[in-house]
Amino acid sequence: MTPEELAALLTGERTPAFGPAREALLSGGSCGVRAFLGTGSHHAGIVRARLRTALRKGRPALGFAETVEILRAAGDRPTRVGWIRSADGRWYFQVFLDATAGTVLACLRSGPLDGRAPADPESWAAGT
Repeated sequence: MTPEELAALLTGERTPAFGPAREALLSGGSCGVRAFLGTGSHHAGIVRARLRTALRKGRPALGFAETVEILRAAGDRPTRVGWIRSADGRWYFQVFLDATAGTVLACLRSGPLDGRAPADPESWAAGT
């Protein structure tokens, strides 16, 4: 999926991270979508744990709580995970899409990264 294609899917404001994610893509950011399908409930548990960690460490967590609720509501429906990295490398976003990658269900932003990269998203973007 190209940055332009993913930006076009980030319509509406289901979470507060939609606008900044769209802006990151349209400003030269990179992105990818993982081939693996997990359930909304599975992803909600992971995001909930990441939210607790971010809050404990005092890190910004834009859209995490809303993403947990959206994914929890998705239940057993299959969802895909994607990523967006801002062109300057400072911000990292996760997007959660439906099974066909035709709709973005939720989006969150973590960072600023301050030179620290999250687990290499390019390595899992193709489903490896």
